[in-house]
Amino acid sequence: MQHLSRMLLSAVTLAAAASAALPAAAEPIDCRLLPGTYVTTITDIEGVFASRGIVTFAPGGSLLVTDSRQGGQTGVYDPFSAGQGAWSCGAGEAGGIAFSATSLNFTTPPGSAGSNFGRVDYQGSLDTTNGAISGTISLRFSEAGDLEAADPISDPGEVLETFSFEGQRLTAPEK
Repeated sequence: MQHLSRMLLSAVTLAAAASAALPAAAEPIDCRLLPGTYVTTITDIEGVFASRGIVTFAPGGSLLVTDSRQGGQTGVYDPFSAGQGAWSCGAGEAGGIAFSATSLNFTTPPGSAGSNFGRVDYQGSLDTTNGAISGTISLRFSEAGDLEAADPISDPGEVLETFSFEGQRLTAPEK
């Protein structure tokens, strides 16, 4: 029994020495901090207010988006549906969390362009100290009126407009 105890103690000592000699592993990025609902302010490339949005990053990678301008603007753009999509995240600058997301929506008749897919791509970051998100949005559309042939996943189309966004996490009131 004493022999077995010495062997075990020697094995533990060797393992501890070996792990101390290895370089410290980087702390893994905790993408579990991103899921939640955020209220966003969206501005155009010149910083002019464009709309407000509500973005929900669901655990497991699903995305839900709604925008205050979904009703469209006569002569400018057609009404569109809420968006649904997916997100992923990884290491950002200075140890932060970076994310990318894509949502798809539909423009709705009776607008001038006809029904088609809208695709919105997000590139952003989460500030883990205050729960704020920020980044850019790229807006694309499929060919107008060709909903059946549109493929917004493998053929996203050209970027029509780029926006910036900032958002704050929505939290429930304390009970």
